[in-house]
Amino acid sequence: VTSAASLGALITPEARLGGVIYAASASRNPDAKATSNAKAVDRDGVISCAKLCIASQVPRMVLVSSGGVSKPTSAVYIFLNVAAGGIMDAKISGENGMRSLYAAAGLTERGVGYTVVRPGGLTKDEPRGVSASYCCTVL
Repeated sequence: VTSAASLGALITPEARLGGVIYAASASRNPDAKATSNAKAVDRDGVISCAKLCIASQVPRMVLVSSGGVSKPTSAVYIFLNVAAGGIMDAKISGENGMRSLYAAAGLTERGVGYTVVRPGGLTKDEPRGVSASYCCTVL
């Protein structure tokens, strides 16, 4: 996802995709930091993917983000941002860049849109079921 050319080989008008789910995120693996950093994956990759989805008229792009991006003053946001090389700033920047692209005039009429899913943190606790989870949808 850090290569627009690589994404472009997959997301094309000829592929006639019904949707694209973007669930990539930066790696904390030291060997991957050069290519899999937060800005490259969580910001630039999201924006490149959105541009391709719009150009290829993919009906729906789904971005799996993070529940914490809407709380920039929270301890979790600040900790993750410091510990993971600016990941939270990159995630919200990617979301905002995608939103801006989809706000262009005429896209609604072309039948393209996006959804942002913001899951919370994972736990080792017993599953609580669907009634205990939530996400937000943006049209």
